[in-house]
Amino acid sequence: MKNLDKGIVLGLVRDLILSVSASLFALLLLRWVTAPIGGFTDLLFKWLGLSLVASAIAFITSKYYKRDRDVVSRGSLLNLVLAVFIKDVILAVCLMASLVVFPEVSEAVLLIFTDILFTLLICQYVRISQSSEVRRIRQLSAAKTALVMGTEEASVAMANSLNESGAFNVVGLVTSDRKLDGHIISDYPVYYVSNPSSVERLKWKLGGIDCLFFPRAKAAGSLESEVNNDQELLSEEAITKLNAVAKRTFDIVVSFILLVVFSPLILICGIAVKLGDGGPAFYCQERIGKGGRKFKLVKFRSMRIDAESMGTPALCSGEQDPRLTRVGRFIRAHHLDELPQMWNVLVGDMSFVGWRPEREYFVNEIMKRDNRFQYLYQIRPGVTSFATVYNGYTDTMEKMLTRLDQDIYYLRSRSIAFDAKILMLTFLSIVSGKKF
Repeated sequence: MKNLDKGIVLGLVRDLILSVSASLFALLLLRWVTAPIGGFTDLLFKWLGLSLVASAIAFITSKYYKRDRDVVSRGSLLNLVLAVFIKDVILAVCLMASLVVFPEVSEAVLLIFTDILFTLLICQYVRISQSSEVRRIRQLSAAKTALVMGTEEASVAMANSLNESGAFNVVGLVTSDRKLDGHIISDYPVYYVSNPSSVERLKWKLGGIDCLFFPRAKAAGSLESEVNNDQELLSEEAITKLNAVAKRTFDIVVSFILLVVFSPLILICGIAVKLGDGGPAFYCQERIGKGGRKFKLVKFRSMRIDAESMGTPALCSGEQDPRLTRVGRFIRAHHLDELPQMWNVLVGDMSFVGWRPEREYFVNEIMKRDNRFQYLYQIRPGVTSFATVYNGYTDTMEKMLTRLDQDIYYLRSRSIAFDAKILMLTFLSIVSGKKF
């Protein structure tokens, strides 16, 4: 397993967690459908420990870990079936060897079959979900986004036709009937607007809309026909106030706890950076945040003091960047340089999940190529992001533009559940040693 790609390692860690979770669900189901099991706590730990070992052997032996985690194919399914078969054969042997004891043989047989079913379903569902999400991002970046005016049959037909063409991605229908606001018509969300200005706010909320389409059946002089296609800058939160309050509360509470818990590690890192070359421990850099406002992002200094002595901002080129100090290379590789950003989260400059903040120089360069970056100003930048998890570190303008597509996708799809998923994937990335 030498020289494995970090993405493969991340996929293996994820699949091991899913496999052990499936074993946990199988045992809990067995306990629910059968008589009480004596010594259940001891049994639980033994079963999960054996499941972890068996899963690791199975995934490595079957080479399932080498499968692209963003692709669903017949080959990946066959590899999964083989991996699960190997895993449960090992567990069955352990049961027969009395490493885990059940009062009746039928209970052990039921547990093995349930474990097989749960592992297959959970691992394949996550892989399909991952693949669908990646494919949808690619479609969104390639197609122009659109709204269709009206909710009648002609509007729905036009929306379907636009989506089928592949050139457009219809994100919803627009109506002037308040009663239809929030409804779903033929899989399209319906948005209520009362005047042309509210359409502009809607376009802003949805992260930018390239086109507005009007079915020919629309009468001249109606509200929809009066709307223009300008993209005026208007600020409006896209998520509900309840979710916004919940997200901010989470940021404050968790960032405070982490600052307290990791204070010894922060102190050690600060001393190490200071002793490394005698320069300052912290590095404050001006970044662009919510509303386009500037703020000071705090990090542990990982580069030499004269890293940008030429005056032109330059991105880090990776672990081999000659500007990195010896201590800086270590803390960067283990993401320890990001710890001080908990302060930025606590005071409200950033959130745990958002879009990665950039310097004004790079924001201007991005805006020259794609002015959708302005839509990200609706929300706080984040310590991590959906783009960070899927796109990794961005050291070129091309990667920045790809990241923008993913940030816009997050803007349109964000929710508390989506944030939780991103935080989990970020944690797995750090544990597996992924560099971003």
